[in-house]
Parts: sequence; structure tokens; C-alpha cells
Amino acid sequence: MSDVRTVRLGGPLGERFGQAHRLAVQSVAEAVVALDVVQPGFRQVLRDLDAEGLAFRVTVAGRDVAAEEITLVSAGDILIMPMIAGSGSKLIGGAMLV
Repeated sequence: MSDVRTVRLGGPLGERFGQAHRLAVQSVAEAVVALDVVQPGFRQVLRDLDAEGLAFRVTVAGRDVAAEEITLVSAGDILIMPMIAGSGSKLIGGAMLV
């Protein structure tokens, strides 16, 4: 059983789908799937924002994670924040999140 954790969405994701969600998920990848279940269209919006040139800063427990870490079991709050690609942080493309 997964612990319930807070998944926060920033920018246009938070405006459209709500800023905070409590979900029982073990990884960022599971959080994306769960958000698409409770907020239909979530994954499509990730794709759309990706096509518009935005990437996503993803943090778990305050630490930036790379694309290869999104399927790993983790603990702590998750933040998914759209950002302009090339802005210097570790960024993940929307296609990688989906």
C-alpha cells in the first residue's frame, strides 16, 4: 500500500486542475497516471504544453528529479511545474512524463 502524499501542480497545470492533490502513489509516473484518472485530460495537457515549448521541473521532497527517476519509488511531496525549456533547472519533457 502506498502512503498518501501531496502532489502539487504549478502554473497552468494548477490553474486548470487544482494546485494540490492527495494521492496514494509510489512514484512520479504513478502520480501522472492517477491525476489523469481523477482529472481527465491531464496527460493531454502535458503533451500540449510540451508542444508549446514548455518542459516540466519535477521535484520530490524538494529535490529536482531527472527523467530516468520518474518511475522510481520515492517518498515525499511531488511538485510538477511547467517552465520554459532551457531555463537551467533539470527539466523533463511532457512526453517523458506521459
